[in-house]
Amino acid sequence: MPSLARKQLADSAKVILPTLIAFLIFVGAVFGYFLPTYQQALMDRKRDSLRELTGLAVHILGEFQARERSGELSRTSAQRGAIDVLRQLRYGPNDDEYFWINGTDDQLIMHPYRPDMERKPLADFTDPSGKKIFVEFVTVATQHGEGFVSYMWQWHGDAARIVPKLSHVRLFRPWQWVVGTGMYIDDVRKDIATVTRRVYLAGALILTLLTILVIYIIHGGMIVAQAQQQAEAELQRYQDNLERTIIERTADLRAANAALAKENAERRALEEILRQMSCSDELTGLLNRRGFIKAAETRLAEAERAGEALYLVYADLDNMKYINDQLGHAAGDRALETFARILLEDFRAGDISGRLGGDEFAVLLTGGDDYSDERQIVERVQRLTEARNREALGFKLAVSVGVARYIPGTGQTLASLLTVSDEAMYASKQAKKNRQQPGA
Repeated sequence: MPSLARKQLADSAKVILPTLIAFLIFVGAVFGYFLPTYQQALMDRKRDSLRELTGLAVHILGEFQARERSGELSRTSAQRGAIDVLRQLRYGPNDDEYFWINGTDDQLIMHPYRPDMERKPLADFTDPSGKKIFVEFVTVATQHGEGFVSYMWQWHGDAARIVPKLSHVRLFRPWQWVVGTGMYIDDVRKDIATVTRRVYLAGALILTLLTILVIYIIHGGMIVAQAQQQAEAELQRYQDNLERTIIERTADLRAANAALAKENAERRALEEILRQMSCSDELTGLLNRRGFIKAAETRLAEAERAGEALYLVYADLDNMKYINDQLGHAAGDRALETFARILLEDFRAGDISGRLGGDEFAVLLTGGDDYSDERQIVERVQRLTEARNREALGFKLAVSVGVARYIPGTGQTLASLLTVSDEAMYASKQAKKNRQQPGA
């Protein structure tokens, strides 16, 4: 072989080998790290989403069970209402994902797509692989409180199509119900397959360009020395094209990840909306303002029909600024929680208690005939508060209280009761300040 040809081949090899190695590193990184990592991250996000969704379902059951505890609903009515809500609740891109409920006695209580199986014992029901799935749901939920179960199940409402599914189940202990929801593995595989296809296309295009490049360089190696400069210029052009192609394919991969992130953000937004539908105050466990107003208006309507007198108590903690500024906000939170325990533990279960915001609380007292007047209620709240101060809280709990009496048939509303009781509370607070002033 002439020395010029050998030199051209040697020069070509110096270009081809680094390019080929870079391509192999790119392929190894994509298929050995990025795709498996993406697949694992996607599955983890799906599992976290299922946990949050079953938690939402259990929270809904808890709201109905609370209405049962308060006497507002019988157990049968509370359970029927919870079933109706979960039967209609849907999520997912096509609003076709769902929840189901079965009892710890292996009886299916509710399934949106299989009502024919409801209220039937399913201890011996197995999927095509022989797994007793309803027994598995109960076992996982009762032993661990919650967990994942994989099995074979029909595709949404198509009973003839059986596919792999992964579900998360959670135990609702008060009713001994197991609530669950799941994802079809095929859906996850489709998402992964979409990204994989794009990577394959990018790899095929890069490989094609590399093949063309190799052929060209080999051919150029046979050209006489006079064409060497032109061959080097062509090589540079192809390298530039290759780099642009890699950048473009990498941008496509980023776009696919961004689309997935957008989908997850939309799902989280939906979950946040559902979570905000909760009516509980996170710190104290009482009803928040919205929850209190809703519950209190319902109770006032019942009292109006029954001709029942009620009392609305409006309470404001006096020294919260001092506690927060001098002892810290953690102590302030304990003060709020301590007063909330008074409302939860020392008042009857049928009373409706809520935190209206900040250090303001309200209680709608049932059994209005049990009190002789508003002063008796104020003294009771003050007495209970003083009793808590004997618990070595680290601060002194003090409260100003205003009371408004609800009399059926007078046209009073919750808003008017709140206004009257708030004014009475403010007058009590102002009287305390006047007594504390020098010479008062």
